[in-house]
Amino acid sequence: MAAEQPQVHIHLVFFQPRERTVELVRQVSNYSFREGGINRDIVYGDMNTLIP
Repeated sequence: MAAEQPQVHIHLVFFQPRERTVELVRQVSNYSFREGGINRDIVYGDMNTLIP
């Protein structure tokens, strides 16, 4: 794909949910590295717990 640029990174996103239920959507493409893709679980919790 012409618009794809291979990269590896971890995103930390901090937010305060407005409702009890939150929907998380992960979008991943993997045209350049066949061993790539999602390889970690989503971890959620208090900011002080997630960042030691």
